[in-house]
Amino acid sequence: MKNYLLLLLTAFAFTATPARAGEFTIDDSHVFATFTVSHLGIGTVVGRFNKVNGTINLDQGRIDVVLHADSVDSGHPKRDQHLRSPDFFNAKQFPQITLKSKKVTKTGDDRYRVEAVISMLGKEKPITIDLVKTGEGKDPWGGYRLGLAADFTVNRADFGMNYMPDGIGNAVKLQFYAEALRQ
Repeated sequence: MKNYLLLLLTAFAFTATPARAGEFTIDDSHVFATFTVSHLGIGTVVGRFNKVNGTINLDQGRIDVVLHADSVDSGHPKRDQHLRSPDFFNAKQFPQITLKSKKVTKTGDDRYRVEAVISMLGKEKPITIDLVKTGEGKDPWGGYRLGLAADFTVNRADFGMNYMPDGIGNAVKLQFYAEALRQ
């Protein structure tokens, strides 16, 4: 009986998937940073940043995300060129938009409150974001992944982005979905 229990406990230890702590790097092929903003009070413009990178360590309360301003993509090349100009993201002078956590607090099962600073166009603003861990586990290639999702809103005028104040809404909704690989 003793040997049977030892065998059963050993088998359980090798089949259970414990939560993994540690440093995760955003998988650039499984990250989506999208935004929506009101246009003329009539419609909505939707876009995304095609180049996003960063690191995540929930145990240490550290989240660092970089959106590359020159990768903005709204599906319309002429508009994208304008979005990269000084009227909007000014990608030449300010190539990165960053989010750096100051404090990460677990608020429930797979839920976190992230107190962070967003830097854009040379200005820094504090923000609080509700983050959801959408899953974690082994992938088919031998890695270990973490999934995250967050929706939050920033005021573009807070960063000095004031082009067409009567035609483009100030509230910009951001949606962030990512998988990150454990290092």
